[in-house]
Amino acid sequence: YFDPAPVEGFIKFCETELTLIDGSPLKMLDIFKVYAEDLFGWFRYETKSFYEPYRDKPGGRYVKKRRKRRLTNIQVVIMGRGGAKTMYDEGVQAYGLVVDPETTHQFAVAHTMDQAQESLAPFKTAILKHPGPVFDFMTEGSLQNTTGNRMNRPKLFSSKRGIENAMTNSLLEVKACSIDKLQGFRTTYNTIDEFKSTDIRENPIVAIEAGAAKTGDYIILLSSSEGTVRNRIGDTIGQTIENILRGDPNHPDRLVAPQWSIWWHQLDDEKEVGDPEMWIKANPNLGQTVSYETYAQDVETAELNPVQRNEIIAKRFGIPLEGTTYY
Repeated sequence: YFDPAPVEGFIKFCETELTLIDGSPLKMLDIFKVYAEDLFGWFRYETKSFYEPYRDKPGGRYVKKRRKRRLTNIQVVIMGRGGAKTMYDEGVQAYGLVVDPETTHQFAVAHTMDQAQESLAPFKTAILKHPGPVFDFMTEGSLQNTTGNRMNRPKLFSSKRGIENAMTNSLLEVKACSIDKLQGFRTTYNTIDEFKSTDIRENPIVAIEAGAAKTGDYIILLSSSEGTVRNRIGDTIGQTIENILRGDPNHPDRLVAPQWSIWWHQLDDEKEVGDPEMWIKANPNLGQTVSYETYAQDVETAELNPVQRNEIIAKRFGIPLEGTTYY
């Protein structure tokens, strides 16, 4: 079942309340609107038994009820470097922290803490600038007011713990990509940045999903460009994605996973690197968030400097290669 209201609300919220990292207005890119439609617009109904006590006597009974649930719980976005994937991550996190009326716990995950902080930087800038009416209201007050009226304190603020929403007691935390740091939490909104370049063997999706599944309508958003790190968690998740996309009923590794939404942008062949008309396949935001000149310079660098060739072809064009090429 499709409901356009959450999608339009997400787009309007991002364009009204959020900013870019330098404080300039945010304009939602077309491809991000498509991602948001896939993530927030589709729902399913599930039948579940609930225990209801009798009103006039002790005891109770189990009653079957239909509940509306989100169809997509895990979304994967793989595109070339410079596609502004972090801004999409920020929009999902901010929407969950501010718009969701329930108390939520959220994770922004990356290989290092500093890299994870990067996805929250535009959110913190928007809190400081508060361009829209919602942020203008929620940031009103003083953080120094620790003993006075709580109504005179800001409702949305950045702290040592992360970014907090005092109206719902929701928290957005920064976490490193480690099983020990992620398991056992009931998180609702989660973003994992640059998972294809993470040099670990542990699977963060399993750790997060184990706790997030208790909340029901959870979201795990994975965004990354292709990496040069092989035989690590990026390849493990990549094999899972390929098995889902393949959809071959005769294949023994076929996975039926309607809760996964996969957007994988890459060139089909390494020969296409020299054709500028093909580059947009690896980065749908080419010409908007990153220029053709930047890509052309990287292609020239890859031709003249073999040491950087593998990384450029992997990161810019989505073709998986390994390590560095020594000249």
